[in-house]
Amino acid sequence: MKWFFSALTLLALLWIAGGVWFVQTLPQHQDWHTKTDVIVVLTGGKNRIEVSVDLLDKNLGGKLFISGVDPSVKDKNDLSARNLPQGLLEAIDLGYESKNTYENALEVADWVQKHNYQSIRLVTSDYHLRRSYMELRSYLPQVQILPHAVISFKTHKDWWTFDNIAFMVGEYNKYIEAFVRFELNNIFRSLIN
Repeated sequence: MKWFFSALTLLALLWIAGGVWFVQTLPQHQDWHTKTDVIVVLTGGKNRIEVSVDLLDKNLGGKLFISGVDPSVKDKNDLSARNLPQGLLEAIDLGYESKNTYENALEVADWVQKHNYQSIRLVTSDYHLRRSYMELRSYLPQVQILPHAVISFKTHKDWWTFDNIAFMVGEYNKYIEAFVRFELNNIFRSLIN
């Protein structure tokens, strides 16, 4: 029993330390200069689509793919806070198949491989970027992925509220789950190769 409680305490301490690391080192990378073949944005967070449309407008990608669009959205203009010129609208593709980050990665990978793109800019919230990047990397190992963080109010404004702490704990746990799955997949691939 003593060994069990010691192991449990160690795991709890590692989880807490990892959580502090997760919050304190959230990706802040925002490159407004490098051009990629396409821009990919995952729906679900505030300002993600607006940022990706601005990147497209600045000609930092030839196309924009929006993954995880609600099936009720039919008009591309409904996705942005501003009316988009026809040229931008024609450069936007919508993906309706995904409902979570894992499915986002599958949907994006399918679209990227179908069009044979070699470089993508991944746009999503700072708290979501590590997990999204990892999920996408596992399906597109040969494609260059440039991460682009959308800074979230949940992580930078009054984040010490109970709701925001609970939200970040949930995101951290999802990251751990994705990390374990990613590493197990790598081990499995190395064993069969």
